[in-house]
Amino acid sequence: MEVNELILGTKRTTDGALPKKEEPKPAPGEQTSAEPSLTQQADSLVQEKKQAAPVFDLDKLRKQLNVDSLLNVQNLASVRHIDSLKTQITQASQQWQTTLADIEKTKERLWR
Repeated sequence: MEVNELILGTKRTTDGALPKKEEPKPAPGEQTSAEPSLTQQADSLVQEKKQAAPVFDLDKLRKQLNVDSLLNVQNLASVRHIDSLKTQITQASQQWQTTLADIEKTKERLWR
């Protein structure tokens, strides 16, 4: 069914929109539900994060900082562990070489 250009010529009393329900506005300081509002939730979250944030106090850091210990080569963990790192790299390299040799042997056996 199709109706085109239907004009009845009667005047409307309203625009035809559905009436909107007006929500009662709460009094200032009064909450409408048992749950905290979004701003209250955000405020409590900000307070928690603020408490957990590290304090950046330059004076405190200057008092605790010992520049001599930073420059002392004997205290550097990376220098102390270089030998063990070299040994681990050598072992890993040997294992890879052994694995590659085994793969080559397997290839030869498959092609025979």
